[in-house]
Amino acid sequence: MTQTWSDTGRSGLREEARRRLRRRLLVATLVVAPVPALAIVLGGLAADRDTPLVDLLLIGAGAMLVTAGLLAAAWLVQRQHVDPPLVTGADAETRRAVRRAIRTGNTDDPRIDLLTRDLIAHSPREAAVPYLLGGLALIALLLLVLSDWDTEDIVRGLLTAPCLVVAAFLVRVRQRRLRDYRGLRRD
Repeated sequence: MTQTWSDTGRSGLREEARRRLRRRLLVATLVVAPVPALAIVLGGLAADRDTPLVDLLLIGAGAMLVTAGLLAAAWLVQRQHVDPPLVTGADAETRRAVRRAIRTGNTDDPRIDLLTRDLIAHSPREAAVPYLLGGLALIALLLLVLSDWDTEDIVRGLLTAPCLVVAAFLVRVRQRRLRDYRGLRRD
């Protein structure tokens, strides 16, 4: 395979990728960091309404799963910040071409192939993510089953659980596509 970028071109892409990742980490921290505290506050407010102990335990378990997921996401972003994939620093059309190559399983463009292989090499193993999402869906369904069956609880459970299951399915599809690109196997 012919490599089409010099070391200078690659370092430029890496620097642009680092800049973009710093900005994403800042936005993610400002938007997502308050979620565990909000869950704890909501759990405390629910306790004032004489909420059954089972519901409080399920809310606490959900808050712990959310916190674990956020900590894992922060760790993965921080790890990528040190050595980000080259495609993160590329222009929008190139990023679309890389996504298209992953979706179709191949590309004829050696530059896109190089970026795709680099992305696959830098992709974190997300083996636990579908299980985390499935656990959250299970908690949503348990809250639905153990609730007092008012309309709010039913709507919340019937909206949350399927969304989490669909998210888990999409993560698995992405994992399979990355694994199957041009016959690469990451086991």
